[in-house]
Amino acid sequence: MAITKRPPEADARKVEAFISGAPDAKTPAAPVAASRPVEPSAAKVSPPASSRKHAISLTIAPALLARMDEAAAARGLSRAAAIADACADWLKSKEGA
Repeated sequence: MAITKRPPEADARKVEAFISGAPDAKTPAAPVAASRPVEPSAAKVSPPASSRKHAISLTIAPALLARMDEAAAARGLSRAAAIADACADWLKSKEGA
């Protein structure tokens, strides 16, 4: 591999224009004031604007993670799929209570 000179630093305005031109860089719409206060129990959670899944960071005890991995493998699921299923089951149990 040949040694080459370092490319010149990009102009900050060009970088900002590039980043702000990304599809997910759109500014959110201004919030609309509610005509009446919304009770927390009456508030409904809307699904995310995107149907794509979101990556999260999770801290979990090693023993619990090992049990989750064993259960996922026994069912032919990935760790992420097993955790997502467990979350969905938990939410269903809370909604039915």
